Amino acid sequence: VTLSSITVEGPAAAAFRLGTTPTQIESLGNASFTVTFTPTAVAAFAATLVIASNDPDRPTVRVAMAGEGAMPKLELTPECRTTQGCM
Repeated sequence: VTLSSITVEGPAAAAFRLGTTPTQIESLGNASFTVTFTPTAVAAFAATLVIASNDPDRPTVRVAMAGEGAMPKLELTPECRTTQGCM
């Protein structure tokens, strides 16, 4: 199967970045690629991965993707010196 394109569509498409994508898949074979989720806000993001090929049975495959941006948890421990009387 020849893959003509692999794209991300939808209003939040910019939050999903494709790595290097394959252009061919052998008969009964498989292929892999990376999709990186990089949210820009604390919110839900949704997009659609669209794979177009010359497969006569399924020329276009759509895969729903979703992710949620979250605030990083930061814990600080103040420096304590024995001269300050802390334990």
